[in-house]
Amino acid sequence: MRTLGIGALAAALAMALASTAFIGLAYSNGWSGTACFVGGGLCERPSLLLIPVLATAAWGLMLLRDE
Repeated sequence: MRTLGIGALAAALAMALASTAFIGLAYSNGWSGTACFVGGGLCERPSLLLIPVLATAAWGLMLLRDE
């Protein structure tokens, strides 16, 4: 279970980095039209990207605590 927990935490980190890159590119000059067309409501409410990141991180921490 420990390796699955570490994997879940790594997935949460990867999702957090991808979310940060998406938001950064969405608000940069020149790319915002395409990103907001694909992302839809995520450009209006970027904090929604935190929900799957926090859920995955919590799952990973629960797996690390399970013995």
